[in-house]
This record gives sequence, structure tokens and C-alpha cells, in this order.
Amino acid sequence: MKVRKSPGPLHAEEPTERERHRLNEQRRRKKRINLEVKLKNDFCQLQREIKILECKRCAVLLRTRATDIVWEVAAEYFRLFHHGLHSNGHDTVAALTPCVQLDFVPETMSSDVVHNSGRGAEAMMKSWHSFLNWFEKTSRSSLNA
Repeated sequence: MKVRKSPGPLHAEEPTERERHRLNEQRRRKKRINLEVKLKNDFCQLQREIKILECKRCAVLLRTRATDIVWEVAAEYFRLFHHGLHSNGHDTVAALTPCVQLDFVPETMSSDVVHNSGRGAEAMMKSWHSFLNWFEKTSRSSLNA
């Protein structure tokens, strides 16, 4: 013979199986909702941090690029003009050098640069050609003397 336990007054303080299940589900639901809220807040915070870091990255790139570009232009200038401005060459390398030199100046110089009495890269190149012609004449006359 089986003895049944009756839900009498002795067991009234213990929750039933159904009530425990319901309480567990409420706790899980509350944890899940709290986790979702926390994840949404963390996601928003990360998006704000990403925007801030992108702005900082752009600022660093702009500063770095300007510095790098200045050094690149300076290095290229000294590579092209370390022997001065060439007027006419007899070999093919010397014949191509003036074209490269003449192309370099307008590509790297602002058009509103004022040089002597002229404005822009053309005025600077005219001035350089004048100096070149003057020094060629001077060096020729000193050689002939």
C-alpha cells in the first residue's frame, strides 16, 4: 500500500513545483532583460567611442600626412635640383631632366605664391631661368678670360 503525502498545513510554507518553476522563469526573464539592457548600453557606448577614435585617427592622419608630404616634397626637390636647374642637355637623361624639373614646380607649389615681382610657379621658373642664364654667361666669360 502506498502512502500519499497530502498537501496539508505542514507543507504550506514550501512552494509547489509549479510556483518554483514560475519563480525560476521570472528570474531568468529578469536576467535576460537586464542583459539586453546592458548590451544595448554597452553598444551605444562603443559607438560613441568609435566616433571619438575615428575623429582622433583623422586628426593624426592629417598631421602625419602633412608632415610626410613636406618631407617627400623636400626630398624630391633636392633630388631634382641638387645640381641646379638644367637648361639644355646633350644626352637623353639630361634632356629629360628639365621636363621633370619644370613639371615638379607647378605640381608642388601653390598658384598664389609671390616670387619677386611675379606670381605663381611660372614666375619662379622665369626667375630661375634668368639666374641660370646669368650664371652661364658669367662662367663662360670667366673661362674665356
